[in-house]
Amino acid sequence: MDPIYLLAQQLHDKKMHPTDLLRKGVKNRDKLFLITYAYYLMSIDNENTRKHYKYVIDHFIRFIGNIRGDNPLDSIGVDVLLWKDDLERTGGIAGVAADKFLGAHVPHEKSSLLNKISILSAFFKFLQKPGMDGSPPLIQFNPVDALHSKIEVEKYASAKKISVDLLKEMLKNCDLGTLDGLRNYTLIYGYFMTGRRNSEWLNLQWKNLNFNRQPPSYSYIRKGDKLSNDTLPDPLLEVLISYLVRRWGEDFSKRLSDDTYLFCAIPGKGGARQLVDPNQPLNQRSMLRIVKKLAKKSGFDPRKISVHSLRHLHAESYLAQGASVEEVRARLNHQSLATTQRYLSSMTNEENRLANKLDALVHPRINIDIQNLDD
Repeated sequence: MDPIYLLAQQLHDKKMHPTDLLRKGVKNRDKLFLITYAYYLMSIDNENTRKHYKYVIDHFIRFIGNIRGDNPLDSIGVDVLLWKDDLERTGGIAGVAADKFLGAHVPHEKSSLLNKISILSAFFKFLQKPGMDGSPPLIQFNPVDALHSKIEVEKYASAKKISVDLLKEMLKNCDLGTLDGLRNYTLIYGYFMTGRRNSEWLNLQWKNLNFNRQPPSYSYIRKGDKLSNDTLPDPLLEVLISYLVRRWGEDFSKRLSDDTYLFCAIPGKGGARQLVDPNQPLNQRSMLRIVKKLAKKSGFDPRKISVHSLRHLHAESYLAQGASVEEVRARLNHQSLATTQRYLSSMTNEENRLANKLDALVHPRINIDIQNLDD
């Protein structure tokens, strides 16, 4: 095993901090950085969050290395500014690994840019922490703080919104004669029917589905790594089962293992990542590309839509069909109404009483007999 990882693991297990190594005579800043980086990733419990943070920070590390060959511990505000500019203009080509295809990178939108800068800032804040024994921090200043203008999170009301008519066109443009078309239909329709965040629906595994209760339900990990449950409305269940049958056969319930991700790349289309491990869920960027491609095919400006737009449409449609504001807040799992409004919830997030009315807005074209999953 990598000695850097082993040392970071030992520090983590002993509740020590990497900066404590300074007192032990470790002066090599490259080694200190690598140990600290490995230690930081270990402190992130959620696997998907850890992978996303690593992806972003790795990109910045390569950017610094490509631009001026410096240790990230020596980063200054100008480095972050140039990195941000590269993400905005090219999608981050200057930080791409040498073996990656550059054509897949597109200029970042505001929400994606904010996410990456926030992740980088959180990492540098960790580097500012002193050791448990009083050792000085590895860096004194957070270079992200040097950005002249802070990027603010868009308020819920000002986020990208779409109409039910556009959703219907996007669903029509999913080719149900193909496996990826049916998968994309299930994803898009699922986001609208459940109101889940991008990763909450995208990372669904077989073990998350519960057909033993009525109505059937699914579990998911929401913000804060909290386990939640929600019902699977009949119309969505029919679409989901149709997809599972097409992908894994009529006996899918016997072929799937608990850890099988339901929404993976189509066999043969997942690239190197799929060759290493076929059981990899689509990543959030792939899902965003699917949404934008369908929007463009439907005659809509792809710059004006995101996966989150489907969550907003769920909320707006739920309200329009007679839900109270409290129900909408509960459906979205908002902690406070800086995002929705200030109110208290009168409904658990397991309830989805208006699902049939939402379904009637888009009239899914899939209608199959639900299999007896107990066979």
